[in-house]
Amino acid sequence: MKTGSTIPSWAWSVYNGVRQLFFPREILSILYAKPKLGLITALAVMVIGVLVCSLTGTDVFLTYIRTGFKGSFAIPELNLYVRTDPRLFSAVTFIATWFIFSIIPYTVVSALKWEWDWNKLSRFLEGSAVSMLPAAIYVVIHSAVMSTGITGYATFASLGALFGILWALMIGSIAASLSIVKRISGSKALIIMVIVAYLCMTAQQALIVKWFATP
Repeated sequence: MKTGSTIPSWAWSVYNGVRQLFFPREILSILYAKPKLGLITALAVMVIGVLVCSLTGTDVFLTYIRTGFKGSFAIPELNLYVRTDPRLFSAVTFIATWFIFSIIPYTVVSALKWEWDWNKLSRFLEGSAVSMLPAAIYVVIHSAVMSTGITGYATFASLGALFGILWALMIGSIAASLSIVKRISGSKALIIMVIVAYLCMTAQQALIVKWFATP
């Protein structure tokens, strides 16, 4: 069994690089140390995300691909039928994803610690906004690939793998921000974020398929 001293320095460098990529605590700490820079970066990421989603009509959850949902809400029990523009739906989904992935984990941790601080919430919202960058990048890449007309198992498998990687980057980054703001361990923050992401994706798909499927 190898000890830590026998591990090559390059291996540690690779490990630290990957860890920093998927849990960028140090980078976010720099942004938190410079409030103006953090706020500007957060606003820039949100504007970019909303723009790319509204221009491409691709939402960060890939709702149409996963559920066949095309933007029409139909609830027969309430005699309700609403049709939304795909681009507007995509832009709203980007904002809603950021908001839900911020409020739910912050509320959970605040309840566990019996602590609610509006100042910390605003700081966390900034960090989570910056963390949405990987989602915006995926929307751009996905739309660019689809616009070329290239299809096939290899293409969809590659996009699926990229979706998983960039979402992991986003979840890890939000977890790092939560860890900094709420002063909890990275592992606890990551567990909370993974659970929140899983429940959100499951709930979204269940709601759309069962109640909001396009007639």
